[in-house]
Amino acid sequence: MRAPAALLASLFCLPLSATAEPFQDAFEENPYLFNEELRMLLHDEPDILASALARGAELRSDAVFSPLRSEIETDLSRITALSDDLFRTTPQGFGAEGRAKLALFTQLNCTECARAEAELQDLVAQTPGLRVELRSLTTALPDRLSYVIAHVAGAAAAQDFRSAVNKMGATDDVALASVLSSLGHDPEALRIAADAPATMDALTQEARMFNSLGLDTAPSYVMPRMLIRGHMPAMVLSKYLARP
Repeated sequence: MRAPAALLASLFCLPLSATAEPFQDAFEENPYLFNEELRMLLHDEPDILASALARGAELRSDAVFSPLRSEIETDLSRITALSDDLFRTTPQGFGAEGRAKLALFTQLNCTECARAEAELQDLVAQTPGLRVELRSLTTALPDRLSYVIAHVAGAAAAQDFRSAVNKMGATDDVALASVLSSLGHDPEALRIAADAPATMDALTQEARMFNSLGLDTAPSYVMPRMLIRGHMPAMVLSKYLARP
């Protein structure tokens, strides 16, 4: 059974064990997570209600939970349809070679996005075979510059740029040019590349994926069988990534 202890405890009034504490903390931090866990549980364990509830309660529950089953089927269908673009290897990603196991939708000058990326960098370092791909949820200039730097100078250089921008907290043209110069880049050349139609088209496509998945929160995580809106602790993500 794939449901975490915290979710089962909340459903059936069981006492929480120490191993459930990370999930309990995650539920408190991210209000979207409980709904995602419940939906996954009902999708993967459709008989669990029948074993836990009397027939009358089960019939009432079907009316309540059937829409959730439908929603998760829709989510899985959307992820499958976009999986090639979501998880393919690009210069924006980091970690092991090969297809990514997680895509992070992010944007510049976003504290929670920076936190999510930093934690995923640490998780990748601790998890052999794990690759993460970054996708932009906006076509703003800072994100276009990050995209261009990744393709011209590599993922590490793009990460340095994002870190500097997030630390500065300013994204006007002068501030961005200053950051680029301080990192040894040519601001004018990168600005031309960032404004090129090909760059705009690429980030427009990434933002379109974000919207097509029904996401509305920065950051958001996409795995082959799950969407998570909002920041999620790496400890919890590692458990999801370990699932078959």
